[in-house]
Amino acid sequence: MKFILAFGLILSVNLVFAQKNQSDDPKLYSYNTSIEHIGDFELSFDYYPLKRNMEKEALGVYAERTPTLDEIAYAAMNMTSELFVISKDSVSANIITFMNDKIVKEFAVATPSTGENRHFKCSLKGQITENRANELIKQNYDPKASIDNGKLTFNKTEYVIITNEKMKEALLKLITKEGLTNEDNRVIIE
Repeated sequence: MKFILAFGLILSVNLVFAQKNQSDDPKLYSYNTSIEHIGDFELSFDYYPLKRNMEKEALGVYAERTPTLDEIAYAAMNMTSELFVISKDSVSANIITFMNDKIVKEFAVATPSTGENRHFKCSLKGQITENRANELIKQNYDPKASIDNGKLTFNKTEYVIITNEKMKEALLKLITKEGLTNEDNRVIIE
């Protein structure tokens, strides 16, 4: 459990601004799952895989042992998995992280050009994102795990999945409502 708590702390500190170390390797690994266009802006959907980041030595919590199913379930349900970047011509306007708390779900919006951080509650229902649920099945941590009717069964517990489509709907609603494609918010990505 100490491993998961240490990893969670490091992940939460580094998620909003994916920093790079001196060898130019990201401290947290993520990959792009899709790109949408909003007018002249690009919206990048990125995923932080649990397995790759739990194993990453640079995080200081390198998994020298296999985590238990309870530890994996805790990490899967409590660690942010989704990141979205609004940019134009390789210039970032806003970085949005989906915060999946047990009680409150929200989008954390960081505006690099101003250093401003804002939080917006959202009405998404569920305990785990679709990308994270699919990863748990793919990695076969729990051979009895399954996805059926929008629910993940993992470690003998059932979790409602927040679909990528519902996530996208909530995100686009937030972007429109808050004007997050504002030209004044852009900063060059290095």
